[in-house]
Parts: sequence; C-alpha cells; structure tokens
Amino acid sequence: MGKLRRGVGVAALAAVWAAFALLAPAAALANTSHAGWPPITGMLLINKYDQDRPLDGRPGSDPFDGTDNSSPCPPGQLHSYCIPGGIAVEPPDAGDGVPCSAIDAAEATLTAELQVPLPMSDCTKTLIQVALIPPTIGHNELLGGGGNDVIHAGPAGDVIWGDYKPNDNSTHQIDHLYGGPGNDFIYASHGLNFIDTGGGYDVVHAHFGHGDIHCNSASVTVYLSRADRHRWKLFGCKHISYTTVGY
Repeated sequence: MGKLRRGVGVAALAAVWAAFALLAPAAALANTSHAGWPPITGMLLINKYDQDRPLDGRPGSDPFDGTDNSSPCPPGQLHSYCIPGGIAVEPPDAGDGVPCSAIDAAEATLTAELQVPLPMSDCTKTLIQVALIPPTIGHNELLGGGGNDVIHAGPAGDVIWGDYKPNDNSTHQIDHLYGGPGNDFIYASHGLNFIDTGGGYDVVHAHFGHGDIHCNSASVTVYLSRADRHRWKLFGCKHISYTTVGY
C-alpha cells in the first residue's frame, strides 16, 4: 500500500485557501441568513461542474472519494491532496501515481487508527496525488451542484448545500446529505433529497425540493415551507418551523 505522510500544513496553504475561497459563489448565498454558521476553518469544496460526485468531510477519507484526477493544484483551486493538514498517500512506486488499492488501504489504516467508520470509495482509476482528511479538520463548507451529490459532513460542524446555485436548479437531481456529530447547517436542493442529520444541534432548510429527513438528534430544527410540507417525510423531527430565516 502507499505510505501515509503529513501533507502541507495549514499556514503554508493560506494563500491557496484564500484564493479559492474568494471564488466562492457569493450570489448563491447572498440571500441566505448566515446566523449561527461556524467560521469555515476547514475545507471549501464546490461541485462547480454539476457532476455526479461525492464531497466527504470525514477524517480518514479522501474528500472526493477517489474521483478527483486533476493535475497538481491549479491556482485558486482546492483538490483532495491540498486540504489543510492533509495526510498524503505516497504511491507504491515513485512516479506511477496512486492506485485505488493504495487509497483503499490507506483509508483503512487511518480510519482504524482514528476508530471511525471506513468510508466507501468511488475510486476507479489511478490518481496523480491523494491526501486524506486529518482528524483536526475544522468547519467545512461543502457545496453540491446540479448533479447527484453524496455529501458527508466532518466532525466539527459543517455547512452543506445540496445545490449552491441561485438559479437553474435541477429538479431531477438526487442528493444524499449526511450531517456529522457537530452542529451542521444543511440546505436541501430543488430535487429529491435524502437527509440524515447526525448528532448535534443541526439546522435543516428544506424550503425547496422533496424527500426524506431523518432527524438523528432531538435538537434538530427543520425549516419548511407550509405550501410544500406534503413533499417531505420527516422521521424523528421534533422541532419544525415555517419561518424563512432569510432563505
């Protein structure tokens, strides 16, 4: 298997991180209340090209689950091997890239050390570089696009969007959005959503779209539209509000 080594530190990534963050789609978020949001101290990942792809914030995983085959870190972009404090996976043979078997083995080793569940990988081909998410990852912002997204929050409390774009939202997309143990903010897409909140004092905004919401904590608050309430099936959700809260 490929060896693990500590990747580039947070301080060294500050310039890349800031450049990427400035490219965030401000128009999509401008009309949304950020009240209670955590400061984004971890990763900002965007499904910019509406692909069917995962975004994963869980420690021990590759944030794109083996699907990002980009060349090394273009300016202003953040790839899995450029995450703050990322733990690099070394290729078995220098210059040959990182095969799926090495990624799977590295994830198995790290998640066993961290005593966390092993993530499912969608890896199908050798990647140029890979880094796994460290246990010290902060608050992430994970923005799905118009494709079918599978998004997992990290442990600290994240902001998750099924589709971050302000218009032209597809009603045909199918999104699986998973909160973590922290206090997450989860925004449903306009399509079919399967939302599991995880633990914590989570906030779910489901003013659009339809699907299932599983509130895995008694402290979850779900915001809905009265007109579209019939489009949602709620499981274990004790706190429901019909106010818009700037959404």
